[in-house]
Amino acid sequence: MMLLEIDSNELATLRVALSHFSEYLKEDGLGEDDHGKEMVRLYQQNINSLLKKIIQK
Repeated sequence: MMLLEIDSNELATLRVALSHFSEYLKEDGLGEDDHGKEMVRLYQQNINSLLKKIIQK
């Protein structure tokens, strides 16, 4: 496990960036093929995990 020391401003930046990327994926996706759909699913899964950790800070 890697630990990062980040301040509240950096956390806010990460939250906003992840939220915007998540919205982009919802709207535009990464293609209509199975690979693109699976990549969106995996990205969204990891984005949600990261956002939960950021919000808990």
